[in-house]
Formats: sequence, C-alpha cells, structure tokens
Amino acid sequence: MTVQNASCNQGANVFQYTYNGTHNDEWLFEISSGTYDGFLGSKYARDNYNNHLNTYCNMTDLGGNCANFVSQCLAFSGKKYNGNWYVYKKNNNHLVPQNVTRLNDSWELSDPSPWISAKYFGQYWSSKVQNDTFTPQQIIDNNSATTAVYGKGDVVQILKRSSLQEFQGYHTMYVTDVEDYNNKGTLKLKYHSSDTKDRTLSSICASYNSSDYKIRLYKIL
Repeated sequence: MTVQNASCNQGANVFQYTYNGTHNDEWLFEISSGTYDGFLGSKYARDNYNNHLNTYCNMTDLGGNCANFVSQCLAFSGKKYNGNWYVYKKNNNHLVPQNVTRLNDSWELSDPSPWISAKYFGQYWSSKVQNDTFTPQQIIDNNSATTAVYGKGDVVQILKRSSLQEFQGYHTMYVTDVEDYNNKGTLKLKYHSSDTKDRTLSSICASYNSSDYKIRLYKIL
C-alpha cells in the first residue's frame, strides 16, 4: 500500500503498488483511540531510542529532541492529538530542520508547541494528568514515593530554575520499566537528544541534585 504521489494531504489517495522503501510506502500503526497502553509505548521507546522515524520531525539540530521523542511514545501508546499537542507533516523537504523557517515549511505545529518543547510539554501535560514534583534528594531518599504510583508508560521531566526563579521543563524522558538500583526500586528511562537506552531515575537525581533542579512525574492514563 502506498500514498499516491507521496502526498501528505488529508484524504490523499492510497493504492496498491510495488514496495520501494520510500516515505509514501512505509506505515506506522497506532493503537485505537480511547485506549492507553504503556507496553506499546515502551516497545516504541526500545525500538527507537537511537532512531528517528520520518513520520515525525527530528529536532536534534533545533533545540533538542527529548520532548518530541516522548510525544511519539505517548502517541504510539494511544494518546491522540489534542489541543496544541500535535504534529503534521506537510512534505519531506526538511526531515531534520536546522532553523524555524525549514521547520515551518515541512511541519505543522502549534506555536509554541508542547509536542517538541520540554517547557511547553510540561505546561500542557501538568494540566491534563496527575503529576507530582520532588526535589532530587527526596527521590534519592525515598524511591518508593515514585515507584508506588508511577511506572511503565509514564513520563519524567527534569525541571530547571529559570532566570525568573520559576521551574520549567528542561529535559523529558519516558518510563519503560521499574528496576533495582542499590537494592531499591527505581524507574528506568529512555530518552533522546543524548540517545539513551536505559538510565535509572535514581542516577538522574544524583546528577541533578541541586537546588536549581526538581523532578516532575506525570501519570499517563
């Protein structure tokens, strides 16, 4: 099955054709609306923690790809586009845009966009789902405060203190499992920008254990 003339338009014709491995004959199937399955998101994260599908923009050269990657994991788990949280491809001209002009030429996003921005991802999802904010030391001292509530399919953000003394989304990560860390349970994370397959929340907290950072967890249902 392929999309005629490699069109990105809604309602474009789809027909049977010889497979060529081009953009218009590769498909990504998402779970049906109304269901959220963290197992599927975790599989997507494992398969693509160091990969970039052409279905979505690659923001590596334009501010970082962490929120973009986590948004993809959520979409693959069953979260459908809603409000300002979406991305649509217009064409294949700029799959890895190096500036805003190229981004806007090939992709349709809200401005500002919670799909690709850690800051606005945090603002969007904190008003949509249960979330809790901790200092890194609180999590180091009591991992069960997170593992008792959060697990596979949920999201972790590092918040950083801004020049206005507000804490804003700085780095976004997807929870794929719970594992042991120094004989204590901790969340296992995958993320983009610095493509990382497995890192524990405890080790993240140890690296960001200062008053300039907080950790926010989002319970995605």
